[in-house]
Amino acid sequence: MNRRYISYMVIALVFIICGCNSTSNNTSMKNAVDIQQDISKIQYIGNCNVLCTNTTALINVNFKNQNDINYINQESLKKSIKNIVKNENSNIKNIFVTSNENVSKKIQNISKSAYEGNKVDLKWEIQNIVKNFIPNV
Repeated sequence: MNRRYISYMVIALVFIICGCNSTSNNTSMKNAVDIQQDISKIQYIGNCNVLCTNTTALINVNFKNQNDINYINQESLKKSIKNIVKNENSNIKNIFVTSNENVSKKIQNISKSAYEGNKVDLKWEIQNIVKNFIPNV
């Protein structure tokens, strides 16, 4: 199966299983998928994972070429990603962007847990990731 399709299905599953009401759930799911599609169009981005609630978005990006990290303006890239998020949903005020491999693994574990039918507190998971894996927040 296509990796992007699997990512969309995992995001959808996370939001379906989380304790959100269905209207909020559908909005968050659509926002996450739309944000992921738009960020994936950026030249240097190979893949990205997006988790979001009504007011917070956590974006983990993987570069097509790891050498890109050395010569791109990371602040400019983060600003572009934040603009994409705000264009998709102006209610999202807290936007965290990282390329940390541990965050990617954590997001995959959250998705796997949700897929296995475990209840996922998405708000708490995002707060936990930000607190433990993203420095200087």
